[in-house]
Amino acid sequence: MIGLLTEESSNLARTDIPLTVEPISLYRKAPSMIPSTFVSISAKFAELLNGVSIQDYVPVYPNEKVEFNTIKQGGKELGYVVKREHAEFQSGIHFMKLCKKISTYYGTLYNQNFNENAIHFLVLISNHAIFFRCDDSQNDFFHIYKYSESVELLYHVNKKYIDNQSNYKKDRIIILGEVKPKKEVYNLFQTYFKNILTDDYNPLKFAEAL
Repeated sequence: MIGLLTEESSNLARTDIPLTVEPISLYRKAPSMIPSTFVSISAKFAELLNGVSIQDYVPVYPNEKVEFNTIKQGGKELGYVVKREHAEFQSGIHFMKLCKKISTYYGTLYNQNFNENAIHFLVLISNHAIFFRCDDSQNDFFHIYKYSESVELLYHVNKKYIDNQSNYKKDRIIILGEVKPKKEVYNLFQTYFKNILTDDYNPLKFAEAL
């Protein structure tokens, strides 16, 4: 699993409501002024298996720093690449753990039996989409897409539905994230996916407990 949540710039996302994103450069001269309700979303990361280094997955440049975070379950290791000048701001969010928390919360909220109908999640942050299903089944998946137009996401999500033989009428999609893109994606998707909804709860709120 490889993810990239920004390429050129470093950004911060607010963990309270609503989810908003600001460039970290706004706080370059006063890093202590970064609100406690912000977490970093600017890191290249990859799950490391069998002693393979993160450099085998993503490029690491002289101005970047490699960091590691071990997953408690199974002893897996996740490597992060962050810009050296911003290393002190990186919170090391483990996105797979975050996805699991989101999935568990909504599964309980809707009293969902995952074996009957799946809940898919689409989290929209700063022109990136995290699309995942996390229910301890063999159909678990986790993908990050960078997009410019909502129709690009429609292509990716539709392809994943086809690959997993998901049910367009019964399987639910919950869209979370920034307000404007969330509305745009919902308006486009509702024609094709019949069990779709948006939620104003900020998904990054779960990151505070990681």
